[in-house]
Amino acid sequence: MRLRMRNYRKQYKNTIGLKSHSEQTTFLAYDLHIKKQRGVIKRTNFALVVAISIVLFVIIITITININIIIIIIIIIIISSSSSSSSSSSSSSSSGSKNNNNNIGCLSLILDSAILFLQSTQKSKYLKSNLSPTAQRIIR
Repeated sequence: MRLRMRNYRKQYKNTIGLKSHSEQTTFLAYDLHIKKQRGVIKRTNFALVVAISIVLFVIIITITININIIIIIIIIIIISSSSSSSSSSSSSSSSGSKNNNNNIGCLSLILDSAILFLQSTQKSKYLKSNLSPTAQRIIR
């Protein structure tokens, strides 16, 4: 049996293929059996499992980063809506313009810090161009 398989291997390597369909299937089945015995197939399956796990890990990390970004944007919207409501209620008083300017300054600081956080997580050139000059100096 082994001698016949060696002849099949020599034929398979020297010619384009084996002569009959039954010889081809016999050779392929024997070749698969030898690979299983040597552990080649087990190693390839292990490498495939490792590659899939790495891809899933990267996908999970990107999803968590995106969830953090969405949470920060929601917090910014809540803070901006609360500061705009407080500025509209305080604008009726005589010192309303000062409070309104303070609220705008606080809102710009909050937005700059959020953009800096996004810049550190995603390294986007678009976000870098939208920063205020002081925030750009902090990055440099």
